Amino acid sequence: MEIRFRFSVQASLAHAQSHEAAVGEDVILNAIASLRKVRPEVMGAHWGILADCHAMAHEPGACAKIWEDHGVEIVTPLADSLGRSAADILSEPARQLQIADLWAAAELPQKEIETLESLRGSHPRLQGVNRRLADCYMRAGDLGTATQRIQDEACCDEAFRDDPIVRLLLRQCGNAEEADRRLKEAREKYENSVASGGQRNAIRNVLQLTWKPFVGLSPSIQEDWVKGLHWCYGEHPLGFDETERAEEAIYRCTRALERHLREKLFEPLREAATATEIKQLPKAFEPLRSFLEKRSTTQAEASGQHITLTVMLDAVLSAGPSVSGVFKRLWDLLNKRSSKPHALKSKRYLDIAPIRNPNVHESRPVISGITMAQARRCVELCAEFFSVLETPPLPAGPGQPAGVFRQR
Repeated sequence: MEIRFRFSVQASLAHAQSHEAAVGEDVILNAIASLRKVRPEVMGAHWGILADCHAMAHEPGACAKIWEDHGVEIVTPLADSLGRSAADILSEPARQLQIADLWAAAELPQKEIETLESLRGSHPRLQGVNRRLADCYMRAGDLGTATQRIQDEACCDEAFRDDPIVRLLLRQCGNAEEADRRLKEAREKYENSVASGGQRNAIRNVLQLTWKPFVGLSPSIQEDWVKGLHWCYGEHPLGFDETERAEEAIYRCTRALERHLREKLFEPLREAATATEIKQLPKAFEPLRSFLEKRSTTQAEASGQHITLTVMLDAVLSAGPSVSGVFKRLWDLLNKRSSKPHALKSKRYLDIAPIRNPNVHESRPVISGITMAQARRCVELCAEFFSVLETPPLPAGPGQPAGVFRQR
């Protein structure tokens, strides 16, 4: 019976060309006609012979129907010889998948789905069946159920779950928390690996030798910047696709710039600005006013440290020597720190925010479809801003006020 079953499926799917050549179509059709005349209650295991005949006659639907209706009778002799239940043998995954193959060959997708769903119900942790069901539902136009079956497959197949495209789909279909958690675990494991650490150490050494702003960054900001450059320019396993690498590069580098601006400019500004100056800020700068007044709007911002990179870049653009209040104080801080404070007011730096504007806390929007070219553009702008900001003014000459860049 085991041999007969395999033969039924293979004959149906491969058209049983060699068998037809030996037996002949007329003989097969005569066998079918003869077996159909036998009373069903006495057919027993001979249903398997009839199923084989239908398979050789290129009738996979009829073959599958026999296995669906009389499968227990077909496998009873095999079950008796093995001392097992016929129903148990018939419900084995390999056997049910072959029946599903017959329904698929017969172009009866609903019957294929019914067979696979039954198999899924009896073997919920079976790998592959949910993925195949997802394909069936997608072809049928039932995208909702297809997405659910992909999620089900991800729950029982770790390799499938960790595929970059699957992770993206899981995030898009509402399972973002679980997908992001696993992605974060994978990133942390990789970042702690020997290979990753070696690349980052090389990047750190190059920065220390060639990029002056690096030594002025705090250790945690240095770490973010090095990791960002590593994700942007380093070599990585194939498990991390371009979107994931670009997203992490942007997040790390913009967070480094954001934290540095807050520490070096906006926290000192909060100490220097008066209450009157803060109240005079335009309504458009309400987030800046909230930060300067040490107010917060959420529990996550209760420390008063929350201010976004967008808000800070907008404030820098508004700062100047001829304005008053908070923006004049910010200008004074820029003028003391940079030899080219006017260069920091370039609107080109506002291009950073549309690509990524992470908050200082960990909750952040998910980037979709970001490219490595966009990531490198963002990283280059951040590096340029760092370089201009951390190029201190030359010492003042006689009769020249401190903080003004002296041309050579």
